[in-house]
Amino acid sequence: MNIKLIVASILVAGLASPAHALSYYVVQNMRTYKCSAAIKKPLPGSNALALVGDGTVYKSRKEATDAIKTIAACNLIKRPAR
Repeated sequence: MNIKLIVASILVAGLASPAHALSYYVVQNMRTYKCSAAIKKPLPGSNALALVGDGTVYKSRKEATDAIKTIAACNLIKRPAR
């Protein structure tokens, strides 16, 4: 009986580990040039979103949002060509 309890405890601890935490990326919308924090990394060659900065993976949305202020591509005013 004690072995079942130990195995169950290890299983619960493993499922609750922070290894399942979300990762955040700073992405830029290629139409509006607005940067935001995203949970998914954009696919290479995507026309809608681009990964900006050095590709750092952030542990929280706040970290990613704070990083937007320091990334040059997010602070430039870009206007589409007419």
